[in-house]
Amino acid sequence: MKAKFESGADEKQEMAQRKERKRLDMLDTLKSRGGPFTDSGEVEKFLVDESMNNNAKLQRMKLEVQFAGESTMLLP
Repeated sequence: MKAKFESGADEKQEMAQRKERKRLDMLDTLKSRGGPFTDSGEVEKFLVDESMNNNAKLQRMKLEVQFAGESTMLLP
């Protein structure tokens, strides 16, 4: 019974570490691209910037939304 509990605890810890690593990797990627957005003005400024193509903008926005979902308890 004790071994089963320990293996379950180890699995939960490993999953938590993977989730945290994923979140930190997303944060590093966003920082290399100017940091995560902190307000709606930054998002609007980014979207009207014509120096980037639409695919690059979509990828960045997807990463921003994923990061926001991973880093807050308020979003589903």
